[in-house]
Amino acid sequence: MLVDLLPKCKVYIFEPEVDGSVMNEILDTPIVDLGNGLQTWPSTFEQILLRFKQELDVRQQFESSNDFSPGVILLTGGASRMNFVKEICQQVFPEASVKSDNTPEFCIARGLARWGRIEIKTSQFSKDIEIFCSDKIKPTVASQIDFLYDAISTVLADKIISIIKHNFDLWKSRKHLTINNMKSAIDSDIKYSLEEKNLSELFGEKIKLMLNKISKDLRNEIKALELQYSIPIGKLGESFDFKNIAVGNISLGSQTNIDATDGLISQFSSIVAWISGILAGVAAYLIGPTVLGIIVGLTALISTTLFSILISFLITNPGGWAVLATFGILVTASTLAGKKTKESVKSVIEENLPSWDLPVWVRNIVNSDSVYSKVNKEREGVANQVNSKLKGEEKIRQELIDKITSIFETSLKAQAEDMKALIS
Repeated sequence: MLVDLLPKCKVYIFEPEVDGSVMNEILDTPIVDLGNGLQTWPSTFEQILLRFKQELDVRQQFESSNDFSPGVILLTGGASRMNFVKEICQQVFPEASVKSDNTPEFCIARGLARWGRIEIKTSQFSKDIEIFCSDKIKPTVASQIDFLYDAISTVLADKIISIIKHNFDLWKSRKHLTINNMKSAIDSDIKYSLEEKNLSELFGEKIKLMLNKISKDLRNEIKALELQYSIPIGKLGESFDFKNIAVGNISLGSQTNIDATDGLISQFSSIVAWISGILAGVAAYLIGPTVLGIIVGLTALISTTLFSILISFLITNPGGWAVLATFGILVTASTLAGKKTKESVKSVIEENLPSWDLPVWVRNIVNSDSVYSKVNKEREGVANQVNSKLKGEEKIRQELIDKITSIFETSLKAQAEDMKALIS
């Protein structure tokens, strides 16, 4: 018979060396060092769950949503059969229903097999995402830079004009003792406004408008891909919403790398601060000559206005300088020594006027409306000059485009990886 032809089989008996007590002893032995000393596997698992719960609580606080409170926890993978896994899950999330997979030991193998099939099906999807990044994101970002320049040039011009008028008012009320003091204060205030931290506040709203416009345009553009691959409308578009962008360690030039743990709000603020920092560097040296011209014009207007009053005392009145001295203006004989003509006297007054501490009654001779009118006329010129020079800085433009593009691209690619599971 066939059975007789088969070799005799040896019988081997396997007896498990690890039982429940041995397993508990292994689990209770501190062997995991995560920087805070040795810990057991159960305690490490509990800490990870607690940290995850805290993250959910923070997101729920900022998002004003209840979507971050788990209702069901599904345990899968062979290790989930250990009793402490389910017990700790129930302790950390007492309101959630904790379920176990029927065949957890096969879940990883099934997942890898399924993901392999998905990779084959989604290879073209990945290529289309790359094409979208190159054909849509960068051009969309580039198209908004000029609009940003237009907006911030106007804001900067308004700020400069406001500073000049404010310091003129201080001079007129004798808070600035001399015209030279006023000029120094204007220069100091403008330099302070152009510091990076202050430009973030000054330009912040305009930069946010630009970024939100880019985000809106890209969300509309990406809908075609969502339809093509049967991805729910808006899922890929979510990647362009700054509340969902995890910037990670994208380098923003000289700005400190943005850490995703900073939180959603600080990420957006950091991007605004970085853009402001780039603009601060170029604006600081663009503004100088323009502002200097306005200050020179303002000084000339004040000098011309006051000259007619002062010269009438000094030329038509033999004791004019004595009279002026009575009112607080000291014009010494040595100052006017050898100055016989009206033009000579005028040049001396114009030369010395900026350093004189004039009394308030003399300052009030200068009509504020006339000064405001002249200064206000310079607003458009300042904005145009700043705008023109910014647009001429090709290196700065390219840096802005590349870095902003990188942020949106990185976010989209991360979201696209998650969406592959939805492609059938």
